[in-house]
Amino acid sequence: MKKTNSIIFIIIIAGVLLSCKQNKIKKSFKFPFDIGNEWTYKRTQELKNVSPNHDSITNTHDTTIVYEVKVILNKYINEETGEETIQVESILEDQYGVTRFYEYYLHTDQGLYLSSTAHSACIDYIYLFPHGLSKYFGTNIYNSEKNKLVSVDKFTLQYPLEIGSTWTCDRTNDELIKEVVSKEEIIFGSEKYECFKINYNNIEDPGSTATEYISNLGLMKRDIYIPNINISNKAVGDYYETFELIDYDLK
Repeated sequence: MKKTNSIIFIIIIAGVLLSCKQNKIKKSFKFPFDIGNEWTYKRTQELKNVSPNHDSITNTHDTTIVYEVKVILNKYINEETGEETIQVESILEDQYGVTRFYEYYLHTDQGLYLSSTAHSACIDYIYLFPHGLSKYFGTNIYNSEKNKLVSVDKFTLQYPLEIGSTWTCDRTNDELIKEVVSKEEIIFGSEKYECFKINYNNIEDPGSTATEYISNLGLMKRDIYIPNINISNKAVGDYYETFELIDYDLK
């Protein structure tokens, strides 16, 4: 009987270990930035502690928006320069229709470079890797502008990723510094994934914070907080955002 109980106990323990299998990051880690890869995220955006500038302003208030964002990597060739890049297409579909947001990256042995982007000045910013906080997230939540193509040169992710490594996103200044501060585990499905934890240090807006977690699957999660943003010149409020992976398809 004791032998039977021991076997049953071993089977149970093995089942628990298998259900919580840990996926460790490889030493030669590179973000899975390959054409055809797809991720789906739950994006939660919140304005809290909104304070109108005047008693007569009634259309600014605390706001929470939750929706899904699908991110797809496409091949793209610049018609003017002939340069081949990877297009990051982020697709948001809600009751107002479909919004597409585009970024264009170079994936090199040194890391990921954002070469250009098409964006608007509203809450629909969907950067896979933000390269500024106050400029690109502390924006107009209620009104929008038409998309426009903007050329940029941002070093958004440096290789090799290792604890203690830091880099600036802009080659000409140190407005935003990113730092790998630790490795942490995130549970996705029934498995644990070892992640690089990266903190953003925004020199121009030191009250803002952003932390993201990157594993072999890609971006697992990102949390952003920006205090006292200007809302349409009508009010101020605190901005919170969470980006959480809910599905993926890696080729």
